Amino acid sequence: MLLLLSDSALPIGSFAFSSGLESFVHHLPTSAASSQDILFHFLRESLRSLAYTTLPFVKAAHSKPHDAVSLDDHFDATVTCPVARRASLAQGKALVTVWEKAFLEDKKIGDSYRTDVKSGLGGHFGVAWGVVCGHSGISKGMFLEI
Repeated sequence: MLLLLSDSALPIGSFAFSSGLESFVHHLPTSAASSQDILFHFLRESLRSLAYTTLPFVKAAHSKPHDAVSLDDHFDATVTCPVARRASLAQGKALVTVWEKAFLEDKKIGDSYRTDVKSGLGGHFGVAWGVVCGHSGISKGMFLEI
């Protein structure tokens, strides 16, 4: 299941947010050596940003899925870019839908969160990812084992 959820072809929404990668690449210097160094720096800092802004919510939602709507509300307050907010919600809601329709056998699992997301409360991708992985038996450390 982890391989399916991490597949880049999984339809979790057609709306993605690159954190400015396209613009950054467009403004890179023409020198190939310096461009590669600058791009790697951008990617490292993007991952560092993700580690501090999103992963705490993934971890919290994984540990306490019953707090997911509250976590979604807090996450929403931390996302200052409207485009990033819309992308996160679109991808999170799509992930919950795919999980419910393709992977979830017992429809009682996560029912309250799924109902809240369908009604428009929350559904950010990081929180949804934590809820889905937590309810699917995917441990926090399993990602490091792959």
